[in-house]
Amino acid sequence: MNTTPPALLARDIHKTYGSNQVLRGVSLRVEPGQILGLLGRNGAGKSTFITIACSLRRADSGSVTICGVDPTQNNVGELIGYAPQELGIYPDLTVAQNLGYFGRLHGLGRRAAKARSEEVMEMLGLTGKANQSAKHLSGGQQRRLHAGMAIMHRPKLIFMDEPTVGADVEARSQILDTVRQLAAQGAAVVYTSHYLAEFEELGADVAVLNQGRLVAQGSLEQIVATYGQVPVQVHVPQADLHSAYLQILKESDAEDLAPAPAPQASAPPRLRKAPQPHPRPHRKTPPRRVKMKPLKQLKQLSAVAGLNLRLQLRDPAPTLVLTVIPLVLIPFMMPAFKAMLLSDGYRGVSGAEQAVPSIAVLFSFLAVQNIIDSFFNERSWGTWQRLEASPLSRPTVLTGKALVAYIIQSAQILVVLSLGAIIFGFDPKGSLLALLATLLSFSAVLAALGVAIALWTHSRDTALSLSNIVGMLAAGIGGAFCTVSSFPDWAQDAARVSPAYWAIDAIHKVSLDGQGFADIWPSLAVLWGFFAAIAALALVQFRYRQE
Repeated sequence: MNTTPPALLARDIHKTYGSNQVLRGVSLRVEPGQILGLLGRNGAGKSTFITIACSLRRADSGSVTICGVDPTQNNVGELIGYAPQELGIYPDLTVAQNLGYFGRLHGLGRRAAKARSEEVMEMLGLTGKANQSAKHLSGGQQRRLHAGMAIMHRPKLIFMDEPTVGADVEARSQILDTVRQLAAQGAAVVYTSHYLAEFEELGADVAVLNQGRLVAQGSLEQIVATYGQVPVQVHVPQADLHSAYLQILKESDAEDLAPAPAPQASAPPRLRKAPQPHPRPHRKTPPRRVKMKPLKQLKQLSAVAGLNLRLQLRDPAPTLVLTVIPLVLIPFMMPAFKAMLLSDGYRGVSGAEQAVPSIAVLFSFLAVQNIIDSFFNERSWGTWQRLEASPLSRPTVLTGKALVAYIIQSAQILVVLSLGAIIFGFDPKGSLLALLATLLSFSAVLAALGVAIALWTHSRDTALSLSNIVGMLAAGIGGAFCTVSSFPDWAQDAARVSPAYWAIDAIHKVSLDGQGFADIWPSLAVLWGFFAAIAALALVQFRYRQE
């Protein structure tokens, strides 16, 4: 008796967006080694079903198991390979780097990832392109790379959502050959396409979705025999399959259909009229709970951070600009700050004591744009969904990106202050440890702010505009343009709502008053309070987006 669990078992999946019922009671069973072609019009629910099966979205009700594992209780990312409909590759990385990175995310060591990359490149005809940037590949080669990234870790269940869209004949042939090889090795493949001939070439079974319901399921021969009114044949002419498919859609459009029962025998599926629907309790599928060893999670965090650092270093111009421009502006701001400090009772000052940290804080707000670009680049490259479907916990993805931004942000401020000391005589009288603690605390606030803005907005332009507005307001009322002591009383009180105020206040106390860590800890505590509040807002929106 075969006790191997099905690779995919979906029971009565429902999903609604507003008033639109995208999935209405879909049940599917896919066995190891089986290729299932998921067929349907645009908007039939194919991609939504796949994102639910991959744990990218929650079903309103119903259940999914992957190789007998409940995705809501355990991480199934290592069991799944996912090639989404939209191309998802890192254009600035080479073919080998794209493959190797996703191998490491799925638990492969460096050597194993390199060896597997070579195997996948050979399978897909990309061996000669290993060191070529993905952006310089042809469209067909990019499609092959896109598919290859999904199979790096030898998953037991592979979802390929229209993998041959836009592919040339050679790329299409390579992808189909690879799918057949994977199935022969025991992997289950769920494959969507609008090219009916591909299902015959793959020897796939077929499931037809229409208006969110599973309306037919069976082998190609069964589908054609039942709906095409032709004898069952070993070879199914494409015209007959096309005719059968159109007949299925016609019948399902004409009637109120029930979900097709899960196949138990080889009898051809038949459409039947559904009973009157009953009200369904709203039982939202619980979120994915990730159970992972700390060391493994640390390795994955390192991989995410390493990739983002590599991507940042490939285009260092924005960071360099936001480091150099403050140094250009500082001498122009020093006379004004000198006058303000003299009026506050300080003697023997040059103005650098206030100008250097104030300008550093101002441009640190502008550097939040680098964090925002990092998130929206992932979306425009199509890699964000792939990261979500990987074994990475979602907090790990966010933390890895924010960590790189945090490091770069801290380094940028430190460079400006250091060069300010060398060039303009910025010489803190107090504890350097206290100054460093202030920089790290403020950088944490900015990293959280960048993540929050990226998650709460839906377009790059909106996010960048919002970051500019928030940054200029926070820097301005916080004292980046002039000392807060020169503000009216009400404005001095209002300045406290800006994290820039607390950062500049702490730096002011260290550089001008010679104070140490024990004197500025209240300012640091407020900065970490800002961090906690902004991070909480980001987390709320992040969880909401998983609905």
